[in-house]
Amino acid sequence: MGLGDFVLRRLDEKVKTKKIIDSIDFFDLIEKMGFNDDDIEVGDIIDYLDDNDVDINFKEGQSDEYKRFKKIRHNYNILKKLKIKKEDIRDMMVKVDNIHPPERPDWLFQYMDDEKEISIDKDDVNSLGDGFIRIEKLVKDRMIKQAEIMAEEVINEFRNNLNN
Repeated sequence: MGLGDFVLRRLDEKVKTKKIIDSIDFFDLIEKMGFNDDDIEVGDIIDYLDDNDVDINFKEGQSDEYKRFKKIRHNYNILKKLKIKKEDIRDMMVKVDNIHPPERPDWLFQYMDDEKEISIDKDDVNSLGDGFIRIEKLVKDRMIKQAEIMAEEVINEFRNNLNN
């Protein structure tokens, strides 16, 4: 028994065999079983195949099937990481669909007028008179004073930081 036989025997022990499934057969079986691409079971099947060294073979020209497979695996991995099941999502959707805002009280209907459109023109605002102009001027003056105070504080703080 030579060194070559020893190496061959050791390599023979390390050889791993993978089983191969054709992608057409895989997707055909999934569809016949009635699963959608979004079903958790399809992701579980792909995980099972990976764990048992079973490979899915994509032939040349099957890029659409490969993209579909990658999308299924990606979505399944996201759901697995988030630990969310499809049933939980359905339950949340049912809860949201069952939320109904309270009905309007009857007394609001007396104020509702569907025939008139409410529009505010500049003329209407100007017709409010001197009171509106006075309030507008007061607000503008306060805004300018506030901005000046803030500007002075920022400049003083900047100067203090420069000195330090």
